[in-house]
Amino acid sequence: MKHALLIIAAVAGITIFSARVIVPLATGTQAINIIGSSMEPTLPIGAISYARPVHSTGIEPGDIITFQTSQGPVTHRILADVTGNGDLWTTKGDANAERDAQLLTPENIIGQVETYLPLLGTISQVLAEPVVIAFVVLLVLAILVWPHAPTSRVHH
Repeated sequence: MKHALLIIAAVAGITIFSARVIVPLATGTQAINIIGSSMEPTLPIGAISYARPVHSTGIEPGDIITFQTSQGPVTHRILADVTGNGDLWTTKGDANAERDAQLLTPENIIGQVETYLPLLGTISQVLAEPVVIAFVVLLVLAILVWPHAPTSRVHH
């Protein structure tokens, strides 16, 4: 039982580390947690999306991009190039009824979304919480250090 729990913890840790660190380093992308429902069902809540840096002239209507706003990164679909030269874009979440009010400028573009992994964003976000980290560390230490409970024998 002890070894099974350690193996599960190790596999989970390696999976999250790979999704958050190794994949972006190997692919030249940035990992972004999808925390809202505006792109469902295309990008489900809790997914990690991978956005590759791109120049504004390299995107076109229909592309999914991540861009910086005052509230943090947002991932939406490009609707149109307003000026025709890549200086201003309209965007919209697939699940939203209206397009975004703010026009997108090239300096706000983080990258174009290439792919995503479902659920790993939520899991990595939860595991990054200090309370959860402390709990996991204590749990692993308890599994490793806790002595086997002595078996009591009844002597007659």
